[in-house]
Amino acid sequence: MLCRDDVTARSVERLPQVQETGTAMMEQKLSRQSIVASARRLYAGSPSRYRLLQSLRPYICPFEDLLALVPPRGRMLDIGCGAGLFLALSAEHRADVTAIGFDAEGSAIAVAQAVADRASLSGRLSFQHSAVGDPWPAGPFDFVSMIDVLHHIPVHAQREAILAAYRQVVPGGRFLYKDMVERPVFRAWWNRLHDLVVAKQWINYRAISDVAQWIEAAGGRIVDRSARNMGPYGHEWLVIERPA
Repeated sequence: MLCRDDVTARSVERLPQVQETGTAMMEQKLSRQSIVASARRLYAGSPSRYRLLQSLRPYICPFEDLLALVPPRGRMLDIGCGAGLFLALSAEHRADVTAIGFDAEGSAIAVAQAVADRASLSGRLSFQHSAVGDPWPAGPFDFVSMIDVLHHIPVHAQREAILAAYRQVVPGGRFLYKDMVERPVFRAWWNRLHDLVVAKQWINYRAISDVAQWIEAAGGRIVDRSARNMGPYGHEWLVIERPA
């Protein structure tokens, strides 16, 4: 069932519940129920396809874990933001965060900006229609996120996309990288079928160990590595700090 999940964690460095470093974690995790309610409210006026997808996504994506990593203040960049759900939720619960997201899908960006306008978040939240290979918003940022994006990028461009995201992080800031698991096979294939139906795309998985190696070679410090299964979907992520 979609609502059942389990959590596994491989922590490189266990982080405290609250850390005042400019990229602190949320003091208390939001419940999945509250996130679903927020998603339904935020996208109530959106086209039906986006309204349905955004209201269902919290059941298969660990937003409660990811939102807990958003700092209490500062500038935030979300790469491949889609219809803007992660940024909209972040801005609602982090009053001192200003954020920008960009995505290659123009219709998704239009929905995201409309959501920000309706929720009176447009003063702190903005969106840009551009692909990963286009010029990015001007940085640096205190917090950069790339959630379920890398598997949509051609294999030959994946390393540079990760390093470009890392370079957008201010010294002392953090980069949240999350993607779907490549193992076990049944979880990888379930998500592959999902993307064939929803995104109409044959995706390109990349081992999280490769991403970790790229980051460490660039001088980044991995402070946490975690994984979580939600129904048939498998998720894994890294929290990366750029040394001051």
